[in-house]
Amino acid sequence: MIKPEPIELENNLGPDAVTGEINRVPWKAYDVDEMDIYIAELESRVPVWHKFPDEKPKWGEEVLVVDDANKRYIVRFSHDMKWISWGKMNTCESNCVKYWMPLPSAPKDDEVTNNSTAQ
Repeated sequence: MIKPEPIELENNLGPDAVTGEINRVPWKAYDVDEMDIYIAELESRVPVWHKFPDEKPKWGEEVLVVDDANKRYIVRFSHDMKWISWGKMNTCESNCVKYWMPLPSAPKDDEVTNNSTAQ
């Protein structure tokens, strides 16, 4: 994904009241179509909650779920309509899960910021 580059422009504000010189203010603009594409790409990266059972994840897919007690778990959806976890949730019938969302992709090395060097 490439972030669009701004276009350098200069806005003519007309003559200065005292000196009579033309006031010029530099500003930046972006191509609207390029920005629309960029925004759509960013939005596609953000996981969204899905209501279960209206929408179901793929079998075996690891997802984040919220149960009827508003607790969150990372689980897999099994072929027999059960949620399988490796933590405290263990196996749960599908009626205890209210919402699910896909897990984000792991970051790439160039996307990770080292916070220990930030001042």
